[in-house]
Amino acid sequence: IAICEGKSYNFGGKDLTEAGIYYDTTMRGGSLCDSITELHLTIKDTIIPVISCDDNICIDTSEANTILSISQTTPAAGYTYFWTVGVDGTIQEGQGTGTITSLWTSLGDKVISVEMEKDGCRSTQQKIIHVRPKPMASITALEEPVCPNVGSVDIVGNTTETTAEYTYTWGGTLSFRGV
Repeated sequence: IAICEGKSYNFGGKDLTEAGIYYDTTMRGGSLCDSITELHLTIKDTIIPVISCDDNICIDTSEANTILSISQTTPAAGYTYFWTVGVDGTIQEGQGTGTITSLWTSLGDKVISVEMEKDGCRSTQQKIIHVRPKPMASITALEEPVCPNVGSVDIVGNTTETTAEYTYTWGGTLSFRGV
């Protein structure tokens, strides 16, 4: 008999969860041995899926959708995969494989899950990802003239989204042109 990892098999009134050889004796008439049953129990390996993708993705709300690739971190030979991506998500490609491409058309928290199955053994994993609007940065400078090597200028970065934490990376070279 073979059972899936994490399951049990009842033999002789005992729930068995480990591989091994087990015996059960059937008694008749109090002390007379009627039969001895031998059980060879094996455990089928079950891989616990781990979903690999960013926890936060940004979509451009001016576009109809954004596509995200999601994968099971340790694809295993012989397993089948069944993915779900929530009510407003659509799997574009890869259902039944270890990697999918998904599309969402709205913002918010999304529950993605994958179920792996092999030889009747199943394992499932879920992950919550946060679909946020792509930040649109704007830079506001002083309206006063700025002279090279004199004074200072304030540069302020703003986003249109206030519910998520964003970081700014400033780069580039300031240049001045004569007027």
